[in-house]
Amino acid sequence: MQHPSGLRKLCLSGNDLFNTFQRSGLSHFYVARYLQQSNNASGGAAAAWHSNPHANTGAFYEEGVNSDSVNGAPLPSGALLSTLANDRTLTQLELDDCGLQGACLALLCRSLMLNQGLLVLSLRNNNIDAEGATLIGRALCRHGALQRLYISGNVLEDEGVCALAAVLEDTSRQADGMGSPEASVSVGRRNKPADGPGACPLEVLDVEKTWMGDRGLVALGVALQTNHSLRVLLLDDNHFTAQGCEAFAAFMEKNESVRKCQLGATSASHPILLRIERATLRNTRKAENSESDALQREVVRLHYQKYKLQEARVELEGLRDKTVEVKQAAANVDLQFKQDTSDYTKKITELKEQIEHYTKQEESYKVQGAQLEEELKRQQVQFEEDMQVVQERLTAEMALREQMEERFKECEAELARWQNEGPEREAERRAHLQNLKEDMAQWGEQRRTYKAETDELQALVHTLEDQLESRRKAAMPTPATREGASNAGKKNRKDSFVSSTNTPRKAAAAKQKA
Repeated sequence: MQHPSGLRKLCLSGNDLFNTFQRSGLSHFYVARYLQQSNNASGGAAAAWHSNPHANTGAFYEEGVNSDSVNGAPLPSGALLSTLANDRTLTQLELDDCGLQGACLALLCRSLMLNQGLLVLSLRNNNIDAEGATLIGRALCRHGALQRLYISGNVLEDEGVCALAAVLEDTSRQADGMGSPEASVSVGRRNKPADGPGACPLEVLDVEKTWMGDRGLVALGVALQTNHSLRVLLLDDNHFTAQGCEAFAAFMEKNESVRKCQLGATSASHPILLRIERATLRNTRKAENSESDALQREVVRLHYQKYKLQEARVELEGLRDKTVEVKQAAANVDLQFKQDTSDYTKKITELKEQIEHYTKQEESYKVQGAQLEEELKRQQVQFEEDMQVVQERLTAEMALREQMEERFKECEAELARWQNEGPEREAERRAHLQNLKEDMAQWGEQRRTYKAETDELQALVHTLEDQLESRRKAAMPTPATREGASNAGKKNRKDSFVSSTNTPRKAAAAKQKA
């Protein structure tokens, strides 16, 4: 690839480039080239292969140079993949059955990130796994030109297919950001890939025999909801279930770009295949009718322009009529200006006469103003005197008013107290009266108690006196003995009276406390 201007297609299929030659460690190589120029004899066959990648390619191998070796020197894979990054003319690369895997696959992906001219990449029947498919997906997200990817016969499984589905979703986001393709290209012309970095506009995706399951199938279906570039999707000989095929068919019915979708050698039932076929047939017819639709839109646009032209013509005629009206209005304005000029002259004369009249009135007003000023001074002096008298009267009235207001407030307060506090005062008096009645009842009870106790004491005293008298009569002691006995009796009577008196008093005090 030292001369990138001549090479368009490189086919190295069926060679053990990435196992034997990588282990050999050779560093010198020659690359077999196939020239696909517009003026060469093989240009027609190359163009036919580009339009139909499934056609017989035996002619290319016969016309091309042997890809196994050149002058007996083997082809080292590392240098081959490294030079791919700087090649700008190679549009088709076939690496089928080459044992591509591991570091060589990573090197290829790194080259694809830098290469922006490759349109077709075939990696069938290699040792690519899910991790390798993820690397390819990341590379294609940076590659802005690849249109066909053939990666069948590899063990991609669901993870690898999900990575490729992410590429389709990234393509749809890029297309949405760039705008509608019908607005940027002419009718019947295929959209060209962008020169700058971005996701590749894939048109053909071959994932046959990749051990894909329902998860990868559903991921592709979800990506097709927003993708508008994919035309052919090959899904033959994979491990799908009826539920996965049903979900994918529902997604396909919402897609408007896929024109061919194969689900052979899978668990897809005949009704599901018919649904997918109807969807692809609808998209094919829509694509075939796109040119007529574009022409119809062009006709509508021309009719609209014709309508706008007629509208502009009518507007121009209206402007002409308005021009005539403006000219007539200008003539009328001139006549009106002349009339206004004469009226203005008359008004100036009248204003001059009015100015003279107002000047005379001003002189008379000055004389009247001087007289009014003198009268004003006299009135001011009289007003000051009157104001002093009024102020004195007002001061006296204010003092009297304040006294009356204070008296009035006192009366109002007394009246309010009698009006507002009457029930409360009555309630207080009734409560006080009730308390007095209760106290009187208690004192009456105490008096009755005291009277009963006094009666008892008097009866006891009488009993004691009788007993004493009887004893005195019976004993008749000497005077000294009589005196001692009388003292002892008095003392006993006194103690018994004190004890009998204190007992009811203590009971009454306890009752009062309770």
